[in-house]
Amino acid sequence: MSSRSCRLIPLLSLTHLILTGGALLARVPGDIAAVGPRTIAVDLSAYSTVQYVAASAPEAAADGTKVRPWRSVAEAAKNLGGTKDRRSAILVAAGAYDDATVAMREHVDLFGGFSAADWTRDIFIHETVLDGLHTRRVVLGASQARIDGFVIRRGRALGHGGAVLCDGVSPTISNNRIEESYTVPPVGFRLDRIHQPGSMGGGLACLFEAVPVITNNHFRANHTEIGEGGALAVYGWHRLPGNPRALIEHNVFTGNISGLHDHTRTRSSSGGAAAFSHEASPIFRHNVVAMNRAMGRSDAGGVYCEFFASPTIEHNWIIGNEGDDDGGGLYTMRQGEPVIRRNLFAGNWTTMGGIGGIRISKEGRARVIENQIVHNQSGGGIYMADGYVVVEGNVIADNRKGPGIRLQQNFSYFQPSRVEQNRFLRNEEGAIKITKTVGAAPMVTNNEIADGAPRPPSTSWKIAQAVFDRRRGQTTIRVTGAAALDEKLPGATVWTGTRWSVVTRQEGNVLTVWGDLSAPESNRVLYLLPEYP
Repeated sequence: MSSRSCRLIPLLSLTHLILTGGALLARVPGDIAAVGPRTIAVDLSAYSTVQYVAASAPEAAADGTKVRPWRSVAEAAKNLGGTKDRRSAILVAAGAYDDATVAMREHVDLFGGFSAADWTRDIFIHETVLDGLHTRRVVLGASQARIDGFVIRRGRALGHGGAVLCDGVSPTISNNRIEESYTVPPVGFRLDRIHQPGSMGGGLACLFEAVPVITNNHFRANHTEIGEGGALAVYGWHRLPGNPRALIEHNVFTGNISGLHDHTRTRSSSGGAAAFSHEASPIFRHNVVAMNRAMGRSDAGGVYCEFFASPTIEHNWIIGNEGDDDGGGLYTMRQGEPVIRRNLFAGNWTTMGGIGGIRISKEGRARVIENQIVHNQSGGGIYMADGYVVVEGNVIADNRKGPGIRLQQNFSYFQPSRVEQNRFLRNEEGAIKITKTVGAAPMVTNNEIADGAPRPPSTSWKIAQAVFDRRRGQTTIRVTGAAALDEKLPGATVWTGTRWSVVTRQEGNVLTVWGDLSAPESNRVLYLLPEYP
């Protein structure tokens, strides 16, 4: 590579980029305090009709009032309607509701997390469970409607959407825990073939004209047996006026798996956390995507995009995810062009040694702008093969078992990829590798390169105690050690063994992180991901 195509940027230039809001970014993708479920107040004055449900209510003489609430959420939703100008609300008290699938209704909002004694609300203290008992889907969505503050669990679907299905409808889905749900493969699925349509969205599937708002939920321990999107799948084109987009924001995805039963490795189960395909182009931002996995020789333990899917993926923590074949953090292919901007990709890897960070291939396109792509554990940081990519203003550092970026091109009809104004620091197999060029050579200019061995973490603590709170989906970790905890750690990335997470709260030497980091491992040390200013 000539010095003309790649040169070192002087320190003054890099400082200028930081001070002027240019190519480099801050340590964390966003405000961690805004992420995950929380209790919100319900403004009852916004509703013409309010009805109540309590599992503990007597069976006789129910009329939906506070003193005589309904006993079934499904029945209350079925019998209550609303209009655009006269909306209805259903308030649901703590308890388990497992009698039937809840079919949402237009202009009717469902709120869980209430006390049956005085109808005060706390979604964690007054846990309100919609339970599919692993025999049925739990919720069917509806447009102009909301479901908020529930535990939606143990769904099972022969088809898409193990817990929740939005088929051409667009509700608001907020402040829920969606967990332990799954899809089973379609009837007649051929285990001797590869790349077949499975059953998508172990937790939630959004199909065709579905452009919901999905915010502040925790997707935990969902899976597909064979199919894309262990927690979430968004599929299909839409032709709605104004071209609205699904909004997926401030959610947490931990411990979800795509292809859990893909034992013959059909390669049909990509996207351990989320999959977007066939023109689906949601806005995916400010989410924590940690410790998810794609199995069955499939790709993208974190986020998967294919077939003209062009989502906006920004300000996310995509950390510690495991792909089976390629793209531990993210994989995009087949004519889509996602914008991948200001995310943290760290600690991702693949079982078979493929790229740990971001993979673009098979005529895929992407714009990778101002991300931190660091400490990924296999294959390096970025791999573009037979597509087109713009890689600009990123920090690509300390990636293992590969270069910072690898470029390979077998097609002459693409415009040249561009790699500009990035910092490549201490990647294990060098900064930039161009293995094949057909057509115009990639444009590689104005990058800072500092080769050397990947930097180990400089800050760590011994874990004295780690307790997982299942209701909140968080682990409280008490640490000891010489390193002081006087810095502000919320939003920082930490890991122990192979488990990565984000600190959401700090009180002295006690840290609270998303997901389950409680299981004992041989190395009970908590490491802090260094800053990359």
